[in-house]
Amino acid sequence: VFSCGALTGKDDTVAIYYGGNDTVMNVGLANIQILNEMCDVFRLSPLTGKHLYSL
Repeated sequence: VFSCGALTGKDDTVAIYYGGNDTVMNVGLANIQILNEMCDVFRLSPLTGKHLYSL
C-alpha cells in the first residue's frame, strides 16, 4: 500500500488516500486519537521497520 496523501476533517478524523492498483484510488477513515494510540502500542523500529512488540 502506497499512501498518496491525507486530509484532516471534523471530529478528529483523518482520511488517508492510497493506491489500490494502477487504476483505483482508495480512502481509509480513522479517528486521529485512536490512530495515535495504535501507533504507540504497535511500534516499529525506525531503522529496520521490524515490529517492536509481540502478540
